[in-house]
Amino acid sequence: MDADKPLRSNPPVTCGPLDALRQANLTFCLLRDSIDPSDETGDIDLLVSSPDFHEAQAVLRALNFLPRAGAPIPHKLAFERYREGRWLAIDLHEQVVQYGLVYMDADLALRRRVRRSEGDRLSPEDELIHLVAHHALRVGPLRTGARDRILELLAGPIDQEALDQQVDRFHLRPDLERAIEWIRDGDPSPGAKDRVRRSFRRTLLLSSAANRLGDLRYRLRGFMRPWRSGQLIAIVGADGSGKSTTISALRERVSRIPGLAIRTVYLGPWGQMSTPWVSRVRKLGIVPSFEPWGRWLSARLAGRPLPASSPRESSLPLLELAGKWIRSELKGFLFYATLELELWFRYLRHVVPALLRGTCVVSDRYVTDLRFLYKGDRMENYAFLRWLACAMFPRPRLFVLLEQPPTLIHARKNSLSVDQISNFQELYRRAIAGRQCLRFREDFPPETIADRILEAALEARAGRTVGSPMSPGH
Repeated sequence: MDADKPLRSNPPVTCGPLDALRQANLTFCLLRDSIDPSDETGDIDLLVSSPDFHEAQAVLRALNFLPRAGAPIPHKLAFERYREGRWLAIDLHEQVVQYGLVYMDADLALRRRVRRSEGDRLSPEDELIHLVAHHALRVGPLRTGARDRILELLAGPIDQEALDQQVDRFHLRPDLERAIEWIRDGDPSPGAKDRVRRSFRRTLLLSSAANRLGDLRYRLRGFMRPWRSGQLIAIVGADGSGKSTTISALRERVSRIPGLAIRTVYLGPWGQMSTPWVSRVRKLGIVPSFEPWGRWLSARLAGRPLPASSPRESSLPLLELAGKWIRSELKGFLFYATLELELWFRYLRHVVPALLRGTCVVSDRYVTDLRFLYKGDRMENYAFLRWLACAMFPRPRLFVLLEQPPTLIHARKNSLSVDQISNFQELYRRAIAGRQCLRFREDFPPETIADRILEAALEARAGRTVGSPMSPGH
């Protein structure tokens, strides 16, 4: 090959990253985790002491965790890793923060943490404050799992002096008591939640200048995000090379990854039209011509002899030959211009909104089919028009070229001959030459290809260059 989640009450944690952070003698504790220890999938929130914050980042990078690109969140960094079907996300917190507002003393929380072999935890008093404040500040309803854990902590022994020591630093005692009453009552009305949230925010903003600055930074973050924060990946190959199967495997994989959003679209030029424009020009007889009227006319004007195998149309009178060339060029211009509008309509309607939301878009086929082909057949005419149609269309971040042995592809789907498949693969290598590409030349299982595409999607989201430049040769 060239190639938000339910809260669980203190599950065992045995994943490698925590062991690595412990071996580096870093001071940290779990704020929350939702993982499956058997295969290291899910996500973890860690509170790390300020002196160890940069070292913790280095440890995760050494374990092939990738930082999420984009405007930073105050006092927090997000890392993620995907390999062999397993996705794991880790959020590093330098402060106990929500939407830029700090609501706990992190140093005090770390000094009072409960030591456990499976992972240090917040003390019961700090965990109670964290869960109540976090879910009072967050947008959206209170999760059932969080409410159950809060009620469990309230029913157990609580050191009131330790609780007051943390709460009084941010003047949160009245707000915490109101929020606990709201949680105990189980009032699901949006009005009750909004009153609790507004009260918490107002108190935290008045408690310190740092929170006012953090709130401002968080609000500005939305304007700092790049317009195109998502990535576009195009899967291309001959019919029978496994594009649809790979996309099905991708969808199945993504359904198990809560931190990744992927949308699949069709951006090929043949079929699945979203507008009536192309079918209308076809009904009018405006379709590309395979007859090389231009070459015949050029040869006649230069006085060069035509091959004996040339059809009789090549010997038409010069003016008639010129007229047929002009008509074929006009038809080609109108056809490819209409097809370009169709493809841009699909791109603007289905791709751009997803990219602006930070979604990874995976395309079945791409406009590059036009570069040398017409409905799978080699096309020699309109070279400039077809090059222009491809050049004017946005490039994907990555091409995935499926080019298994032609005999294997033909055995799966015999719509093309072995020679046609070989020709298709050669032309496609030329069409995407110089562009970043993952190339699969063996009969890999679709799950393996899907995993490699997902790894590339996360690498692209982290701002890394993915794939390697495609060369036109083998």
